[in-house]
Amino acid sequence: MMGHAELYDRIIESYEETHSVKKTAEELGTSVIKVRRVLITEGLWSSATSRKILALWEQGMSTKEIAEQLHYTEKNVQAFLPYTKGEYGRESKSSYSIRSKEYRERNQQAAQKIVGASAEKSKDFVRTEDLPKNAGANYGSRPVALKLHLELNMDCSSKRDIEVLRSYGKMNNAISRDIVVPADMTLHSLHYAMQKLFGWQNEHLHHYEFPEAVFNELTKGSFSRWCSLAGIYFRFPSEEMDDLFWDDDYEPNMSVKSWLRSKYKGPYYYGGLGDYYYENQKQVLELKRELPSFQVRPSFQEFMKNGGNSTSSNPKTVSIEDATVEEFRNSIDLGGDITHLLERLTLMEYLYLPNNDYFLSSIDDQIAFLEDRLESNIKMWDSTLRGIDDQYEAFCFLAALSTVRMQAKSNRIHYFYDYGDGWEVSVELIDAFYSDSLDEQDDSIRTAVSSHAPVCIKADGLPVLEDVGGIHGYADFLLTLHHSQDGGEREEIREWARSLGWTGRAIKPKNML
Repeated sequence: MMGHAELYDRIIESYEETHSVKKTAEELGTSVIKVRRVLITEGLWSSATSRKILALWEQGMSTKEIAEQLHYTEKNVQAFLPYTKGEYGRESKSSYSIRSKEYRERNQQAAQKIVGASAEKSKDFVRTEDLPKNAGANYGSRPVALKLHLELNMDCSSKRDIEVLRSYGKMNNAISRDIVVPADMTLHSLHYAMQKLFGWQNEHLHHYEFPEAVFNELTKGSFSRWCSLAGIYFRFPSEEMDDLFWDDDYEPNMSVKSWLRSKYKGPYYYGGLGDYYYENQKQVLELKRELPSFQVRPSFQEFMKNGGNSTSSNPKTVSIEDATVEEFRNSIDLGGDITHLLERLTLMEYLYLPNNDYFLSSIDDQIAFLEDRLESNIKMWDSTLRGIDDQYEAFCFLAALSTVRMQAKSNRIHYFYDYGDGWEVSVELIDAFYSDSLDEQDDSIRTAVSSHAPVCIKADGLPVLEDVGGIHGYADFLLTLHHSQDGGEREEIREWARSLGWTGRAIKPKNML
């Protein structure tokens, strides 16, 4: 095992080769936060956030004072600070550092065991039948397959871009795909299927969201209500990349297509611990203890109305229990947005049709059930992670309490990929299919159920490309490919596209997955 000083030097060497914080962390088996802090210390990496924090820190402010001024948590402030002299390689760590390290190690060990158990059993490690009988959920008639319509958001596309896509991108109405998927497919696995369907290669971050109206209905505009739903629908923002990328096991010698296929075929499981209810609620309790109240900052509209002035002549302070969602989002930065959905949950737990009655038990009843003995259950959760070998059944019990509890609320969710290119895909539920009527359905539906894998049944438009610049950039690419007078430029761009798996040929829907 590398010593602290050696790891410090290796981080610098790796980053100079990869120019990627994430790849450096993966290569050295360490955390993104540690890599980032080393690079900040050496002046090799910075961001607007780190520069802002560092400026205040150099003025002599404590992390607590910086957190209060910037409306961050102390944890977020510390993640963007350089190491002090001797801090990184010191022999004696603080008790907090020791606890944090031990906690991460426990989580990693637990996740590995969970994934291993799933593979061995060829089923989810937390099964529906594991759910306690008094959980209060009404399962009704559960579908075995779902038909989804996936469509790229092109609302902001120009007429010129639309014309180019129709002329050279083999698009009729919109770049879209219709697929049939097993009903127990997780959002996490659907992500990989969409990567394959739309021509991406899992190079960037992604997340899912409810439509704004559904989010507002669920939270009722109350941040306290959102806190109650953390771990039920929403994921508490986290920079624990080891947890977010728990299954990012791609190797350079692998076929991207084959690797993606292995990710969207069942059986489906989720090995990241940060998606579970008690993990989320632990973060919620820490936030409330650390930030019982905060000063409200103006919304963007108010900011512009005040001529770009972020301060108010009459600042308002609210308790975190009484804050609205808007007040919290405008004022506090958790390192991510609170709208992101859990990805361990299945599609049938998010999407429903009005005539279906599965997962329609009361949300309020579920919250009340989960919050009963919350703090003692969190302690039990931590205990099971410490002794996962001896308490695996207890872990499954607690995980089950927070796994199959969803009340489906919408016929649509939104998928966001590559925040630079800004891809957005609408995921709409079109139909649901049940086991008692499978004989009457077509082959694609029966195949999806029997093979435990999605099947594409319709496609409009060619696949797009990674790092092409969104819809507008893709249209520019097609124009260059077909109209550039520079033969060398055309060949160069064609070779680049081929390196990313783009051929320019339409693929039969049944062969897309």
